[in-house]
Amino acid sequence: MYRVIYNDKVEYESYDLEDCEDFINYELKKDDAFITEFTPCRGCREEEGYLRYDWYGIPTGHYCDSCYENNYPY
Repeated sequence: MYRVIYNDKVEYESYDLEDCEDFINYELKKDDAFITEFTPCRGCREEEGYLRYDWYGIPTGHYCDSCYENNYPY
């Protein structure tokens, strides 16, 4: 997922990078807006998730800190 950020605020979200570029160029028309890639949490799907690993170093998925500490499926 991609997000368009302008003035530290999320203006637009899309799974397509070209949609975000079109939003900046045709709708927002601001030069200082930027696009960032966003990986949603596997638990809540609202916060940004970070790749977590189990004890053996095997990746288990992207989880935010809150879900990893409280709702992580062990």
